[in-house]
Amino acid sequence: MASTRADYLAAELARTGWRVEGIAAVSTTETSSSSAIVADLDEWQSHWGLLSSLRSTMHVVLDGCSLSDVRMVTRLRTVPPPLPVGSTMAWEYRADNTIGRIRLPIDPGAGRAV
Repeated sequence: MASTRADYLAAELARTGWRVEGIAAVSTTETSSSSAIVADLDEWQSHWGLLSSLRSTMHVVLDGCSLSDVRMVTRLRTVPPPLPVGSTMAWEYRADNTIGRIRLPIDPGAGRAV
């Protein structure tokens, strides 16, 4: 997950039972289906090839990102679908090089996982 609120997102996911890891864990440990690799945009940008390589094996989620953030991280020029304001939706960078919507298990208004 690439997020503008990585610390908050990591804490909320951990609280709901996810195994949260940083980018360094990708090359040093096996990730499981209950693992979430969470980092801010700068960290993903400094590991630019990693995000693309993970698309075939994991959901790649772009949370709280602006259109320019999405373009910077994915290197795509297509406009992603709109996200409802105040929702728990984020963008998903898919294996077929498209961007769709995905629902996060977090309620940003209440500050808790749903």
